[in-house]
Amino acid sequence: MKTLAPYKFYILYFILHISCTSLSAQEIESQLWQGATLEYEASDKIIFHLHDELRLENNISDFQQNLIQFHTTYKAAKAFRIMGGYRFAIRPIYDRHRFFLQPLFRYEIKDIRTEIQFSTNLQYEFDKRGESETFYVRPMLFARFEPKYGRIEPFIATELFYRISPESANDQFRIYTGVEYQLTKKNTLRLAYIRANTSALNSNIFSAVYVIEIAPPKKKKKKKKK
Repeated sequence: MKTLAPYKFYILYFILHISCTSLSAQEIESQLWQGATLEYEASDKIIFHLHDELRLENNISDFQQNLIQFHTTYKAAKAFRIMGGYRFAIRPIYDRHRFFLQPLFRYEIKDIRTEIQFSTNLQYEFDKRGESETFYVRPMLFARFEPKYGRIEPFIATELFYRISPESANDQFRIYTGVEYQLTKKNTLRLAYIRANTSALNSNIFSAVYVIEIAPPKKKKKKKKK
């Protein structure tokens, strides 16, 4: 009988988000995003994800929103995955709902540990008042390089994306750099710095993620009666 794949808990998920407008570098805003993620591999092709994230703004003094997201990833082929789900945002004035679907093409070069992804994010958002409805498409190109040295795995990556909507801009990108350190076989610490640029906002993001893998309890074998 096939055993179930392990659960994965992503805890101690902290992101310090420091941003300033391109018009005035003196206007600096700090936010703190913290959350936890639970993954369950139902099979080799299907993974369920449950994520909760709390965001604080105004230099980490005010509540901005709390995000609760459930989504599923389906591995249709070696280089093609489909991700879809629902996100509920609890906000001070009104809540917001989002449904999304994301086809993902991924190509990996194992010899030099390089990964290239292209995806298109289809999203539909609305609030409970029904006064704000948005549908948009966001194609993204993501490339990552990960050399591995024992337990240490540094990485560098870049992401280009273009949101097809009235407020979209063509100069949006993110640059990632960081390191993963495998503390034990089932415990990993991931530290990263992200530079995010748009036409209106430039952000410096620092994140720390601690990953714990927990296998489900093994079933005891029944003893055969003599």
